[in-house]
Amino acid sequence: LDSLTWWVPLLRPDDPDAVERALGHQDFPYRVITQTREVGIGGVMLDIGANTGRMAIPRAILGDVTAVYCAEPDLLNYQCLVRNVRDNHLTGLVLPDLLAVSSEDGSVRLERGKSTGGHRVIERELATTKDVTEVPSLTLDSWMDRLGIPAEQVAFVKVDSGFDPLRADPR
Repeated sequence: LDSLTWWVPLLRPDDPDAVERALGHQDFPYRVITQTREVGIGGVMLDIGANTGRMAIPRAILGDVTAVYCAEPDLLNYQCLVRNVRDNHLTGLVLPDLLAVSSEDGSVRLERGKSTGGHRVIERELATTKDVTEVPSLTLDSWMDRLGIPAEQVAFVKVDSGFDPLRADPR
């Protein structure tokens, strides 16, 4: 994995300290992959909140899955994910989708955090910054139906821990 080309979103590219912090937090989750590898081998992986593909891409390269479907609602993270897939020759194996998985089809509010992994789905009243955007959302069932993935083919689901379904506003 050390030979991969890797794109990361830089929220403040003109701030050298912010760039150094962002680049310093790009380790692959080796321990999590090894701890869950046995139960997730074979079939399809769903990566909900894929960010730049730090979990999806290593699993695809290791041959753990037949395909990885990635839902990522943040545009900047999504753009880096697409480039990481393309530049590492994983097109058709890792499949990015620009959307949030939510409790209802429609849209949700995404509040951008101070770091690329700090974004969260929020209710309008909970916005703490002005950096909130509406993003398309689908339920897990609708997303899988749209992609044509039978549930019995799914071997592993990774869900971003930043999603709080109790605070999500599906409108």
